[in-house]
Amino acid sequence: KKNVVDPDLIISEYGADTARLFMISDSPPERDLEWSIDGIKGTYKYLNKIFKILTTNNFLFNSNLDYEKEDFNRDESHVYEFVNFVIESYTEDIKQYRFNLAVAKLRELSNLLIKKEVCKELSDYSWSIFLRLASIVVPHFSSEISEKAGLNVNISDIKWPTVDFEIKK
Repeated sequence: KKNVVDPDLIISEYGADTARLFMISDSPPERDLEWSIDGIKGTYKYLNKIFKILTTNNFLFNSNLDYEKEDFNRDESHVYEFVNFVIESYTEDIKQYRFNLAVAKLRELSNLLIKKEVCKELSDYSWSIFLRLASIVVPHFSSEISEKAGLNVNISDIKWPTVDFEIKK
C-alpha cells in the first residue's frame, strides 16, 4: 500500500546514526514509532551541529579529568556535577531500556556544554564522556569524532565512565 517509511532511503540520505538516534529518541520501546521527515531532519541537524562544534574547536578526547575540582568556578562546578548526574542516570536508563529518556539526557548535556564556558580541560573531558555514552546509540558518529580528536583505540574499547561520588549533590 506504500504506507511505510523505507529506512534504507533515510539511511542513504541522512546516515544510519541519524536514523538510529531518531528511532531511539522518538518514543519509548513499547510505543509504535511515528516516522517524521521533520524529526529526521532535526536529528540530522543536531548531529551535524555537535560534529561541527567538536571538529572546529580543537577538541581533544580525554576521558580522565586531571584538574583540581576545587579550582572550578561556579559554571564549571555545575557542568561537572551535571556530567556525573548524566553518567549515573543515563547508565540506569539504558539498563532499564528507557532509551528515549537516556537520549534526552544526552541532549540536555550537549545543550549545557554548548551554553556554558568552561576551562578546556573540563570541556574536553565532558565532551569525551558525552561521546562515550552516545557511542552505544550513534557509534559511527562517536567513533569518527573521537578518532579526529586523538583517541587511538575504538571508543567502545575504553572503560565506561564512572560517577565521582565525592562531588556535592
